[in-house]
Amino acid sequence: MNRDEENQSVATADNGIASASADLGAERLLEKSLFQIKDKMIVPINSNGYIMITQRLLQELDCFLYDGNELFSIAELENLNLIQDSILHLEGLQLLRLPQPKSLQEGKQEDPLYSELLERMLLYRAELCAAGLELVRQHLSGRISGNGPTLQNQLVKGNFTDILTILEMIKSTSNDRIEYSCSPVDRASLRAMLHQELDRAFGLLQKLGGGHGYVKGPIMYSFYISQAVKNIYYMP
Repeated sequence: MNRDEENQSVATADNGIASASADLGAERLLEKSLFQIKDKMIVPINSNGYIMITQRLLQELDCFLYDGNELFSIAELENLNLIQDSILHLEGLQLLRLPQPKSLQEGKQEDPLYSELLERMLLYRAELCAAGLELVRQHLSGRISGNGPTLQNQLVKGNFTDILTILEMIKSTSNDRIEYSCSPVDRASLRAMLHQELDRAFGLLQKLGGGHGYVKGPIMYSFYISQAVKNIYYMP
C-alpha cells in the first residue's frame, strides 16, 4: 500500500472504540467523546483555567463550559487567551485559558458532573490511541519481516494485543450502562490508573509506528494530543 492509498483508506479499529482516517480525525473524536446535555456539548475547565476545545465549537460558540462549580455558555466569555500550538491547530483543536480562572476549592470533592467530564477526556485519549493503532495497522499491512508478514510477527501481534486489552478495559469502565457506586476519591484513583495504562499503550504504539518517517505524521499526533489532554486534565 503506498502513501496515497494510506491517506485515502478509512477503516475501523478492531476494538470498536474508534474509526480513523489518515488525518487522525482528532476534532471529530473529541466532539464524539464530550458529554452532552440535550443538544449542547459540555467542555471541562481545569483548575488553572485551561480548556481544550474544537475549533468548530469555538467558532460557533456552541457549547457550555464547566469548572466544577459553574456551568456557563462559552458565548458569555470575553478576552479568552488563545494558546498557539501548530499540531493542535492542524488537527482542528484549540487550547484556551480563561483570563481569570476560578480554581476548585482546595479539598473539595468532584461533583458527579465534573467526574463525568474528566472520564470523557480519558475516553478521548483512548479514542486517539485506537485511531493511531488503526493507522499503524494500515501502515504495516503488506509489509514483510523476515519470512512472513509483519503483522504476523509474534512481537508485533503481542504489542497489538496489549494495546487492545488496555482499550477494552477503558471501554468497559466507560460504559454508560454501568452504575458507578464508588466514591469520588475512588473514581479519581481509577482514572489515575487508567491514564497510566494509556501511557503504556501509547509507548507500544510509538514503537509499532516507528520507521520510514511515518511516526512524524498522524501516529505521532495521536500521542502528542493525548499527552496534552493528560497534562491539562490529569495532574498527579
